[in-house]
Amino acid sequence: SFNKGKLKNFIPTFRELTLKDPADFYPEMKRLCAKCGVALVLVPYLPKTYICGATIWRNNKAILALSVRGKRADVFWFTFFHEIGHIINGDFEDGLIDYDFAEGEKEDRADEFAANTMIDIAAYKSFIIEGDFSLTSIKRFSANHNIPPYILIGRLQREGIIKYTQYSSEKVMYGH
Repeated sequence: SFNKGKLKNFIPTFRELTLKDPADFYPEMKRLCAKCGVALVLVPYLPKTYICGATIWRNNKAILALSVRGKRADVFWFTFFHEIGHIINGDFEDGLIDYDFAEGEKEDRADEFAANTMIDIAAYKSFIIEGDFSLTSIKRFSANHNIPPYILIGRLQREGIIKYTQYSSEKVMYGH
């Protein structure tokens, strides 16, 4: 059965998994999710749907589906924590399918949860105020906060602070 308390307690462990290879982290993600009553599944991306993830409630269990759309590691992790945010916030009574362009209060809350779970908000705000978005600065911040650089790069790109073309060699891709 779903256990919200257990899920919340595993958040730091899930965050640590961002530093590992998919072959190592995915079985652990599935195991930890199952302990909380969350079935984690990877599904093929359906072309032209723009679906990144979905959360569905069935028989006192949550189903969290990830499409690995685009295969970018930063998007994968953002989507995972976004869907966890929906589960923790109780946003999935009828099932939520998250498209790239989904909007609304529930989506904003889940986005904020994902962003601030992966990167501490106070530290991130300080980093932004400093204004040094060099790769050296990004790598230093990432090492100090125990996250892979691609997570910070993805957030900076998503928020329009750096261009999507910047540091593309640092982006990690999952899958074939």
